Amino acid sequence: LLGAARDDVRGTYDTYIERLDTLLLVNALLLPFALNTLQFSDGFLPHTEHECPDECVEVKYPEIVNVWVYLVATSIIMPFWSLLLLLWCKIKMDHWLQLTLADLQNLRRDIITRPVLPNHEVLGTPDENDYAEHEEIVTILGSFIVGYQDIFTDLWADQCAPMVAHATRLLWSSACVSVALVGLMFWMYLANRHGVQHSANYHFAWVVVLGLMAPPILYLYNRWRGEGV
Repeated sequence: LLGAARDDVRGTYDTYIERLDTLLLVNALLLPFALNTLQFSDGFLPHTEHECPDECVEVKYPEIVNVWVYLVATSIIMPFWSLLLLLWCKIKMDHWLQLTLADLQNLRRDIITRPVLPNHEVLGTPDENDYAEHEEIVTILGSFIVGYQDIFTDLWADQCAPMVAHATRLLWSSACVSVALVGLMFWMYLANRHGVQHSANYHFAWVVVLGLMAPPILYLYNRWRGEGV
């Protein structure tokens, strides 16, 4: 029974921690990408007026550089904050697991070291006494399981679930920002190339814009259709 209770504790913990591990893995992939913007080739970075007097699109429209700066900064901060939220939630869950296993170990010690009543104080037959003792242990373990599950439910609903929801939104936002950043840099690269392929930047821009707008449009459409049903 004690082993089953321990497995139940571990199972509850593992079920929820897998959700955090998946988000942590994706964030761990996005954050290095943001930091690697420092290693991009000069051809994909905005040029100054001295480097490209009149031909570069970012020189003609300086606002593009401001957008690029905000995208770079956001692509670094969003995964960072998402990681912090997920790690903080994981710390709370690890603390709950540690305390629960410690309480279970203390309960196991108390059950094993329970005093045995002398024969003259024992009421009923040995089988009846064993059954009563077994029922008491089952009741104690049942109360323990219900208690720690209630504590975990409150912990997840009050603290971890909001942090996971915010971390997920930050993850989606950082992914969109990263795509927009790469799209903007490659669009500037194509726009600054003159010749037969000069119009390629327009085709690329349309594909990127449609690709970024498709997920929120589909999401809003599904919500609207669901509410209509």
